[in-house]
Amino acid sequence: MRSLQTIAILGAIAVALVLASTFTVDEREFVIKKRLGEVEKADYEPGLQWKIPFVHSIHKLDKRLQTTDLPSEQYLTSEDKYMEVDSFVKWHIDPENVITFFTSTGGESRNNILQADNRLAALIDDTMKSVIAKHTIQEAINEKRNEIMQKVQKSLNVEAKSLGILVTDVRIKRLDFSDQVRGKVFERMVKDREKVAREWRATGQEKAKGIRAEADLKQQTILSDGYRQAEVIRGEADAQAANIYAKAFGRDEEFYRFYRSLDAYRNSFSSDSDMMVIDPKSDFFRYFNNIRGQ
Repeated sequence: MRSLQTIAILGAIAVALVLASTFTVDEREFVIKKRLGEVEKADYEPGLQWKIPFVHSIHKLDKRLQTTDLPSEQYLTSEDKYMEVDSFVKWHIDPENVITFFTSTGGESRNNILQADNRLAALIDDTMKSVIAKHTIQEAINEKRNEIMQKVQKSLNVEAKSLGILVTDVRIKRLDFSDQVRGKVFERMVKDREKVAREWRATGQEKAKGIRAEADLKQQTILSDGYRQAEVIRGEADAQAANIYAKAFGRDEEFYRFYRSLDAYRNSFSSDSDMMVIDPKSDFFRYFNNIRGQ
């Protein structure tokens, strides 16, 4: 009976030793192993790992992307005007500086991420002041907003390196101004939009002139071609008519003269009110009294 109890006790001790000698590394964590207070290793792969009980201590840090949401702060621009900025920063522990992060944020403290968040917020505030002070309000809200954020991120990464932090993104959620500044900003925006509208309008008018000139040229070309073709056709028709008249006149000269006289009578007396004062014996009336014109 005692042997069974002894075996059970020894088994329990063995299980406890095994549990005390192992630890699990999650893929979402960095794990630091310390040996009697000194950091021994910090580059563990995910999985089951071993340690010496009472000699090694294990500390786990979240390796996932973190967000530091900053309260609204007022920053002075290069125009000596205050601008209220509401922003946030995305960051994570630098895989190459895990030990630096661990020691700079309280070591064995359970609130390493919170400590890092607080210290990073102070760095962000200083960096924002420095960068925004070199730009105007117009640049901050429109022209160079992305460039300003890139400058903040670059400068922040230099400062955050001492904390073992890598900043991946900086974004502005909201920009606000005093009533006086807001009015001037809107006035400037209206002027900019009017300038763009004038440029587009001028470009459109220039293109319209070009299209109109091209259309006029095509019209003149078409009319010229049409007039030329009409003159050619008219010339050919006149030539054919003259040829027909010549042939007709050659066949019967008297009949031709009679036919032309009828055309002359028809054209001269086309209206009831037409009147001519002429000698009845003139050549014009030669076919009125005698069909042979005698």
